[in-house]
Amino acid sequence: MRQFLPGLVGGLFAGAIVWIAQNMGATFLVAAVLAAIGGFLGTVAGQKLQR
Repeated sequence: MRQFLPGLVGGLFAGAIVWIAQNMGATFLVAAVLAAIGGFLGTVAGQKLQR
């Protein structure tokens, strides 16, 4: 399970950011950019938790 932690945290973080952005009325392009940023930041956080 520990090896999947960065991907899991990254996916959950990206999904949460996109869900919040869409509820606030963001366009598809904005949601896609936020998903990429959220996936990156969530994966970095997951890697830090893994150590």
